[in-house]
Amino acid sequence: MKYTPIILSLILLSLFSCSKSTDIQTEVQTYLDNYNKEYQKFGYEYNKGEWALNTHIVEGDSVTTKQAQESQEQYAKFTGSKENIEKATEFLKQKDKLTNLQVKQLNRVLYLAASNPQTVMSLLKKK
Repeated sequence: MKYTPIILSLILLSLFSCSKSTDIQTEVQTYLDNYNKEYQKFGYEYNKGEWALNTHIVEGDSVTTKQAQESQEQYAKFTGSKENIEKATEFLKQKDKLTNLQVKQLNRVLYLAASNPQTVMSLLKKK
């Protein structure tokens, strides 16, 4: 029976470490849920603008072009935002505590950001 305190300590230690891992997973999942919600909104508008630009072809029509450009800019601002790049990078520093799916999603966030990085604004303006 003298091993009981040691076993109890090990159980508590493992529960504590699981709790920390779960906390970061919850935080990451909340971020990813919010990111996905916004991504779908901007992605929908971007695709809708591109669709209109390619299907509503009227000579001299600049309104459709302007709307498509605005939706593309909003999409680029969101996917390449400095905040998204920094958050995904910070979360990936703890990838051993995250699920495989969360790691894949965070890598995808960075992949999308690479096309429109707000951290290199001069490049984004030229694009």
